[in-house]
This record gives sequence, structure tokens and C-alpha cells, in this order.
Amino acid sequence: MKWAELGVIDYVFPMTYTSSASFAKRRAMSHVALLRGSKARLWEGLSITTSERTLHNGVERRDPERLIEQIRTVIGQGAEGVTLFQYRDLGRAEEEAITRLSSEYRD
Repeated sequence: MKWAELGVIDYVFPMTYTSSASFAKRRAMSHVALLRGSKARLWEGLSITTSERTLHNGVERRDPERLIEQIRTVIGQGAEGVTLFQYRDLGRAEEEAITRLSSEYRD
């Protein structure tokens, strides 16, 4: 990424909106590789509803643990953090899951 190499941008927030943790992993790996050698910091953008969406017997359901899996996955690939879209989709279940997850990353 030319802008990152030139130091024009400090942060990159790609929108990795997917229901697949393996796809999120591949995208994060690609983003990390693109930014290698620059000072730009990577924060993956994840969609709360897309990340959690699953189909069970043709009925759509949301599972906050799928979002947590994606967060762990992209951070494990080198993202410094995540941004979540969109705030109005953040419910109590997501807040509780993210609070539990944040304890894993505290100094």
C-alpha cells in the first residue's frame, strides 16, 4: 500500500465483513502482508451481524461466539485490534462476550 509506505496514513481499517472465520483469517494475513515494512497500524473492521450469522434448519440465528472467534483470528494474524460495525447491533450478549475476551488481552 503506497500510502502506508509513504507514511501518509497511520492506521488502516479494512472492512472484513464475513460470516467465515477462515475468510477473515485469509484477509487479515493479506492485510498484514500488504502493510509489512510500513508504520501503518492495522485494525480489522468486522461486522457484528455478518460475523455472528448462521443458519440452523433454514432459520437465521446470531451467535456472539462466532464474532469472538473472528476477533481472535484476526488478532492472531497480526491485526492490532478490531473495529466493530455497527454500534446499534451491539447487544448485551455481544458486550458480555467482548468483556470476557478483553481479559485475555490485558497487560
